[in-house]
Amino acid sequence: MSGRPTRTVDPLAVAGLADLLGADDVDTSVGAPLPALWHWAALARWVPLSALGPDGHAIDDGLPTRRDLPRRMFAGGEVAVLRPLRIGAEVGIERVVEDVRDTQGRSGPLRFVTVRDTVHDDQGPAVQERLDLVYRAGAGLVAPSPPGAGVPASPDDGPAGLSSTERASWDFRADAPLLARFSALTCNSHRIHYDHPYATGTEGYAGLVVHGPLLALALAEVARRRGGPLRRVAHRGRSALVAGQRAHLDVVDPGADSGQGCTVEARRPGPTDDPDHAAEPVSTVTAHHHLEETS
Repeated sequence: MSGRPTRTVDPLAVAGLADLLGADDVDTSVGAPLPALWHWAALARWVPLSALGPDGHAIDDGLPTRRDLPRRMFAGGEVAVLRPLRIGAEVGIERVVEDVRDTQGRSGPLRFVTVRDTVHDDQGPAVQERLDLVYRAGAGLVAPSPPGAGVPASPDDGPAGLSSTERASWDFRADAPLLARFSALTCNSHRIHYDHPYATGTEGYAGLVVHGPLLALALAEVARRRGGPLRRVAHRGRSALVAGQRAHLDVVDPGADSGQGCTVEARRPGPTDDPDHAAEPVSTVTAHHHLEETS
């Protein structure tokens, strides 16, 4: 790991994420294997407060950004676990920018940046990750605003977080405390996740925005609980989900039962609140339990 920035796989962050996801079966003790995608919390570190821009992101994140496109979105990516990281271990991180592409979208100019991260442990490369980021000007991808979106939930809405349903699928709903806790676990100070006036008035969302990585983790958790530890996870965000909105998490390709992996989608309920007539997916994860499978 010589010459690479080193970090410790933080046991406190792992325990906090297990609590947030309700993953009571995950061993969070030092030396235990880290589930796929959980490095987003376990290896997160704060940047100095003085380095933040008006939106709460770092002004200079070391990536090829443009001044006229200050707003960053997490679009998706893929993670391959060559060997599970161990909680409490010291690891090194190597980052390479693979691609930069400028294009014109419906809302104006966009810059797509693809980053490749490799996490090394004492045996060599252990986790390889591709991150797809989008930089844009103006408001973000605004989610449809159903009744009650972005407002505090009532007790009848049930607890926030991941919960099973009678249909052998899952529901996920985030509220402000859950988003605040995930922001803290992942060292994310982007204001769209905790500053309601900023999220709605400046960036044009219907409420506080659910983190893309949080929704990807919830989807991956469904796959993990069905088939065991994951070795390859591809994730894609399609549109924003906001606090107070409930999403149905359904396995749409149940290949995990035959060892071929599975695809899990998060969808907002449709007009009748029937999962069979839900809107288009807001996020998708394709998960595999063996590296030789392709996503």
